[in-house]
Amino acid sequence: MNTKKFFKTFITFTSLFIVIIAAILFGKFYYQDIGSGEKIQALDEYQRGSRRNILVMGTDKSGLRSDVMMVFSFSEKEKNINSVSIPRDTRINYGGGYQKINVALALGGEELAIQKVKEITGIPIHEYVKVNFQAVSDIVDAVGGVEFFVPQNMNYRDPYQDLVIDLDKGKQVLDGDKALQLLRFRQYPMGDLQRIEVQQDFIKEAFKQKAKVKYIAKAGKIYSAVEENINTSLSLSDVTKLAKTVKAKGVSAINSYELPTYMSQTGIYVRIDQNKIQSFVQEHFM
Repeated sequence: MNTKKFFKTFITFTSLFIVIIAAILFGKFYYQDIGSGEKIQALDEYQRGSRRNILVMGTDKSGLRSDVMMVFSFSEKEKNINSVSIPRDTRINYGGGYQKINVALALGGEELAIQKVKEITGIPIHEYVKVNFQAVSDIVDAVGGVEFFVPQNMNYRDPYQDLVIDLDKGKQVLDGDKALQLLRFRQYPMGDLQRIEVQQDFIKEAFKQKAKVKYIAKAGKIYSAVEENINTSLSLSDVTKLAKTVKAKGVSAINSYELPTYMSQTGIYVRIDQNKIQSFVQEHFM
């Protein structure tokens, strides 16, 4: 097994199930090195003492559209993690017109996606992780599923995306396929903003349930699940520092915030509230 590739894979899941991966890193491979990760020009240089921001992109089956975009902000000083989701329908300027941010990967890869997140929010991005949703499904299966309260009946079919969602409301153990259905469902009364809230709740619940040493034994299976579905700029030394932040306080150190946005008059795009975004970023992501 290629050690460098192994850890690049685990870095992705650190952004989603960071407590599990922290346990793996500290328990078995803490002193090994995997290199410097995959750096690209759009990334900002991290300044010691400031928050370290990681853009996590969960893609659809094609790997070209980002169904989920979240920024995780780590502070070694405050020993906490702040997170915010960027609605997939957020408007960006591109080619003399407008596009939704979820197509930035298709238009210009990770470079353009990072540039546009920085452009519309003002959040500096120091690292990135791109993971195909299939990897998330496989990982949830590898750790035995996640118990979660599904907030409403979820029924949706899209043959163009090969997407079938069929979940009943109520508390249940979600396997990988059902977890993926939950994360991708969009038909909420409050639209994408409610979808973001459900995604964040699921991530927190997964942290709470799976932050246990016994999951170290799942390392090989998790690796097999995601090795072909990751691109990231993070290295092992990066991960160990971030893992220490989480290890110090656990899941209580994760804070979720809502990006200040509003719907455009046409109802097509989500717009960033320019009157509020600067103070929001300064308070939580700088």
